Amino acid sequence: MIRRRITPSNGFWLVVAVPVLILALGLAIEHFDPFPELREHVNTRTVPETLVRSGRTGRELRLLDFRALAGISLEGFDSTLPPGELPSSTIVADIARKSRLPTVSVVVDSDDLLNRETGLIANFDKRGRGWERPAYVSYFQLGELVLGVGAGLRVHGGKSRDMTAKSYRLYFRDLYGAPSLNRSLVFGGLDMPIRSLVIHNDVRTRWGKEENTDWHFVNPIAYEIAARIGCITPATKPVQFYLNGVYQGPYVLTERVSTPDFLVSRLGHDDFFLADTKSDDGTSTLKQGGDTELSELYDWSRSSRAPLSMAEVDEKVNLRQLTDWFISILYSGTTDAFQGMIARDRAGKDTRWFWVNWDMDQSFMDYYSQAPVPWELDTFTGRGASITTRDRDVRAVIFNRLRLESPEYRRYFLSRLVQVLNHELTPGYLDGVIGRYERTAVDFGIQDLSIFATLRNYVANRPAVLRSQMNTYLASGPSYRLTVEGPASLGLMVDDQKIGNRYSGWYFTDTPARIEIGNPALAAQAIWLINGKVSSPGEPYKEIKLSGETVVQIRPGN
Repeated sequence: MIRRRITPSNGFWLVVAVPVLILALGLAIEHFDPFPELREHVNTRTVPETLVRSGRTGRELRLLDFRALAGISLEGFDSTLPPGELPSSTIVADIARKSRLPTVSVVVDSDDLLNRETGLIANFDKRGRGWERPAYVSYFQLGELVLGVGAGLRVHGGKSRDMTAKSYRLYFRDLYGAPSLNRSLVFGGLDMPIRSLVIHNDVRTRWGKEENTDWHFVNPIAYEIAARIGCITPATKPVQFYLNGVYQGPYVLTERVSTPDFLVSRLGHDDFFLADTKSDDGTSTLKQGGDTELSELYDWSRSSRAPLSMAEVDEKVNLRQLTDWFISILYSGTTDAFQGMIARDRAGKDTRWFWVNWDMDQSFMDYYSQAPVPWELDTFTGRGASITTRDRDVRAVIFNRLRLESPEYRRYFLSRLVQVLNHELTPGYLDGVIGRYERTAVDFGIQDLSIFATLRNYVANRPAVLRSQMNTYLASGPSYRLTVEGPASLGLMVDDQKIGNRYSGWYFTDTPARIEIGNPALAAQAIWLINGKVSSPGEPYKEIKLSGETVVQIRPGN
């Protein structure tokens, strides 16, 4: 049976005095027992105000106060404890346990976090199984304990490891008592095993021209939009996060995609290729499969044969899925976009390559302040994405070759973009998503809600910016508004979508709109007026190519 000891910090005044003395002497902070909670991190991007006031701006230094995480001592690890008796279940205050908000509690020995030589936080840049520590994890929802398990805990992230509030990974293994979790317990939906989760500190600060803004829940919002248009995305959920009993703030619990189990649970087998695409030198980190087939794909995409055709690409790559990936990045204005997993099912009927969206936390905000307003960001050439100049990612190579070499693909891409903007990312849908996350922010006690006003401006203005950029990069020409009006009794449809009695959308000349009368009993007598002029009455549908603003009015006949 586990023996656990919780000891409060009893050195408040020394904790306050030590940093002041060290700053005055210009010395680095080492490991001062019994206060392992203070730690130095050199060459970070943040200079504390105390250093600015003292004139020490030549050497960047951040002092991290880990008092809140000290004091937990776990003597051993017992994977047989019932969920309700785990330290992660018992240490959390009643207000957290009884909250109706989703809550994740993790308890780990303080030494495993803070020890100068072996602690996760003290060595946050270390990676791999050697930097995994045993922990207890409990998940509460609607005031009830849903699950409590043992897990391996690691620090998660790339550059975000420099942040004071760390992100973490959870690994479920037989070693800790459970080889996996049931996905439906956390995210709902189908019963599928999850063997790894990420607890994201999902706050991203945009360094603006006038003031800095903290953005919350960017990843979940971007993932929802991407999934809406057909992309493969991880499941996410905003949660309250407690570490060793202390509230860390609003976090986001995310299904981890860079593990073979993500595909095993979806494909039902393990005969697939999987690799992580995030790399500065263009190589991919192999998760499962063989290097040869990925190298062959890269070599093929760069081959000198021209022009590249849609049919040729679609034999090797799921072109619709790749197109949707690019549209998700373009729409969301995602910098640092070329991430995620590349995969191929080698045993199923469809063995083409496809990609999984991941890490879209630099969306909507123009992270590097490259445009006057975020929705005007040019993701094709901007810092972080640079779609037109990216020559080490097979997605960019294929896309750029097709947009330059294949008129057929340019028309296809424009048609797909029109479908997304007119029928999938509708104002009603987007207003619902933004409103829901704004209410979530209020529930989690987030004070500054200004980002949601920015988001509403973003989704209102981004489509027009994208249509303009299409002319620059895909030679689309201008776009024009189409308005369709008619009584609901006609059952009107535009592009195979029901519209009620009124519709408004935008089209390029090469992306015609299909307007159809869904009620066949009324179609034969219907009168079509295009810009006020009667046009071939009695037709059940029309396909209209726009060369200017167009109004279509459909009236029932006598």
